[in-house]
Amino acid sequence: SVGIQASKRGSIGPGKSAVVVGAGPIGLVTLQAARASGATEVYAVDLADYRLRYAEKFGATGVINAREGDPLERIGELTGGRGVDVAFDAAGSVETAQQAVRAVGRGGVAVIISMLPAPEFPIRMTDLVEKELDLRGVFRYANTYPTAIRLVSRGAVDVRSLVTHRFPLDQVQRAFEVAEKKLENALKVVVTP
Repeated sequence: SVGIQASKRGSIGPGKSAVVVGAGPIGLVTLQAARASGATEVYAVDLADYRLRYAEKFGATGVINAREGDPLERIGELTGGRGVDVAFDAAGSVETAQQAVRAVGRGGVAVIISMLPAPEFPIRMTDLVEKELDLRGVFRYANTYPTAIRLVSRGAVDVRSLVTHRFPLDQVQRAFEVAEKKLENALKVVVTP
């Protein structure tokens, strides 16, 4: 539902291009929701190769490991210097929010999904004004469950593959450790009775 809300807020539609900065569970469902909404090019940026492999599995047009170079330069290369129509920050850092704003081309939309660690962050106002960008936030979701259920039931969004680890209730402490520290290439950790 968060990914669908983000796609709605980003005005994703047929023929649009997008980048998702942060390929964790929220970023990966946002990527899938953008594809299901008609985006033809959706790139993913992350620091972890295993997350980028999931992004490819879920339909990313291209993936960018931010440890290997400037993701903004790579987005410029991939889009012929135009930038994307919509950029989503699903990583939740000041730097990734700034990257989302800078990755958008003229007339595009930057969508901040994550709660940032700081209540304020600097952005280059010339990016906002000269490119006539829209900056939008997402706070959870609204009226998206029916759409989410339809997309999951018809296979357009794969949520099962996001669950990488399952622990019984008596191993809840280990489950939290794996999830918090992202051990063993964890994406989504589930505790079952």
